[in-house]
Amino acid sequence: KKELFGFDSNTDDQTILKKFKYFARSCYPHYFQNKSAPFHDEMVLNYIQSYNGIKNGIEIAFRGAAKTSILKLFVTFVLLNDRDVKRKYIKILAKDLKNAVQFVTDVYNNLVKVEITYGDVFELQGDLKQEKRMNSFTLKNSAKLTAGTVGQTQRGHLQDAYRPDWVLFE
Repeated sequence: KKELFGFDSNTDDQTILKKFKYFARSCYPHYFQNKSAPFHDEMVLNYIQSYNGIKNGIEIAFRGAAKTSILKLFVTFVLLNDRDVKRKYIKILAKDLKNAVQFVTDVYNNLVKVEITYGDVFELQGDLKQEKRMNSFTLKNSAKLTAGTVGQTQRGHLQDAYRPDWVLFE
């Protein structure tokens, strides 16, 4: 499964989309109680281009369009399957910190659910995970996901030698 879902900087967007769909449906079937909307592929392609630094966009859709669910699955997917670890420090920003923290918590829980396939992906310090807060965690590959609020200054927010290199607004 890890080989099937894995991608790197040489993988084209359509192939990443296909790998994402296999990953999401096989690892998290509970997210798919209904048939996917026709525009979900376009949303994921936009996320791929944003992740790759090609373009930024905004997903505007009706309530219930699964914008947040698809994004949570996509962030989980890239954290686990990007062989290049292109983004070392991902930050989720929301108007209300509780929403951003819930997003990070859900991604954390998604990572725990696939431990049987991926092993323990969290960075350890002795026998303890380095960070246990649900508003932030770091993986063994040095990728970090953290929550924040819109309007919070990014200046000085460092992860080793990195500033947030992919900021998502929820």
